[in-house]
Amino acid sequence: KQWYQRRVRVYDPVLGEAERQLIEEQGLTAPKMGDGCHRKAVVPTLFYMIHCSKDMYDSVISANKGTLGNCVIIGNSLQGYLTHNTDASLINEVPDLFAAASESTEQPHLLTDRRAHV
Repeated sequence: KQWYQRRVRVYDPVLGEAERQLIEEQGLTAPKMGDGCHRKAVVPTLFYMIHCSKDMYDSVISANKGTLGNCVIIGNSLQGYLTHNTDASLINEVPDLFAAASESTEQPHLLTDRRAHV
């Protein structure tokens, strides 16, 4: 159970009590907070965000302005949002996502549309 050196927190906005209990039985932490994905990465942090909404990405990015160097996001292609959504109202809706998408480095996965953003 102690194969990791740092504290591991597992957060999913739809975690049920049974899932939370299973996670904690493995020696991990499952916070019970509804922070709207405004999770600040004060240490190097992996955000595994497969199939999350653009609002969730925007919230994580917004919460980490100035500390994005601590963040690795595995999830949808942020640059895909730029190419598929040129509507100005959408850009105004999630401005931090669009700013990060134009500046991030994506590492594509060969078999899917998932990306690692560093």
